[in-house]
Amino acid sequence: MKNNKFIIFLSALLLLYTISIQAVIVSSLYEVQLPVTDLSDQTRLQAFSKALQQVLIKVTGNVAIATLPEIQSELESAESLISSYSYIENDDKTLLDVKFNHKEVQQILRNAKQALWGDNRPPIIIWLDVDDGNSNNILASNSDSFLVSVLNNNADRLGLPIVLPEMDSQDLNNISTNDIEQTNLSAIQTCSQRYDVNTILVGYISKSSQTNWQSKWTLLTNGNTENWVITGDDIEQILTKATNNVASILASQFAILNDNALQTQLTVIVTGITNLDEYAALVKYLHSLNTITDIEPVTISPDQIKFQVTSTDGAQGLTNAINHSDKLVTIPFIQDTKADLFYHWTQD
Repeated sequence: MKNNKFIIFLSALLLLYTISIQAVIVSSLYEVQLPVTDLSDQTRLQAFSKALQQVLIKVTGNVAIATLPEIQSELESAESLISSYSYIENDDKTLLDVKFNHKEVQQILRNAKQALWGDNRPPIIIWLDVDDGNSNNILASNSDSFLVSVLNNNADRLGLPIVLPEMDSQDLNNISTNDIEQTNLSAIQTCSQRYDVNTILVGYISKSSQTNWQSKWTLLTNGNTENWVITGDDIEQILTKATNNVASILASQFAILNDNALQTQLTVIVTGITNLDEYAALVKYLHSLNTITDIEPVTISPDQIKFQVTSTDGAQGLTNAINHSDKLVTIPFIQDTKADLFYHWTQD
């Protein structure tokens, strides 16, 4: 009876509404806090330009975005894109909190033919071993090392959701510094399972001389493996370059370039929805996918819901956007059912 009421209610909604969905963007992607030396107009305007540059980097994953001529001209008029700003007193610092109008920022990037990376981003676990010649440890979430704040600051700068391992007894029994140094992917992937992430960054940093550091990195994401090496005399700069690479790689996989030539209407069937809360969660999730511009429920039955979806990046682009989350799981073709994509809802 409860399930029947759910179906009746959703069917009523289906008759009354056509749901038009715009991408929902996490507010922090379009918000920046910058330290300022004073409250003058000149300082504020300069900070607005810097804030817009940081937002553009977060939304595209491109740390060189400000070098584009189309973007440089927009940086000069950053104030026109701001929805609100305020000053925050934080210890001995004054911070300027700036929030930008996400639709206007997105339009600027579209005009510049730049892909947009939405808020639905994969969490990244970072296995980092730093060998300074005296000690050799895997960086833990509760470590008092300044490197934790360096990583967190870079993650915030780039809009990267990162996780550091706990390095408790369970981790210590299953992984060692040697596994990180040798990039033992089998051990690293096994140990990462408890953190429920699919994207893994492995880094080993060691001193090559009194003043220089060398590092090697491996990123596992979406079934792909990327490797690179960074050297330098500043370990903070090495971490900055490494996280820049991560953002660039992930954005190349998940950012969407809205192209009318790729706009496609697709029929998507989702099973596993049994109540209104799950339906609302599903709609919210679809709402967050940057490639979807419109979604309309077509039919509702006790075992499945059929949607008509408009994707700005075609069927493959929508598939890629869905695949980097575990909320929807691909299921086999349902016999005697016409649809382009089939999924089962797994999110509680």
